[in-house]
Amino acid sequence: MKNILFKIASFVFAAFALMFGFIPASFAALPSAATTGLTTLQTDVLDLVDAIWPVMVAITVAFILLRVFKRGANSAV
Repeated sequence: MKNILFKIASFVFAAFALMFGFIPASFAALPSAATTGLTTLQTDVLDLVDAIWPVMVAITVAFILLRVFKRGANSAV
């Protein structure tokens, strides 16, 4: 079993070495439209994350309070 796992691991390592080690990276500049689009996308995603934080905090607090209430109700019975 160890031999099979070792062969799989060495194959995966070799595949990553070929993908990232021997393929030259392209250093060409992106077109300005692509750069603007990616910047706009990044801004939109950050705005969505900022909008979601209060909702996620409220949901988390609600679940914690619900669990505390359930424990109190179960111990009272």
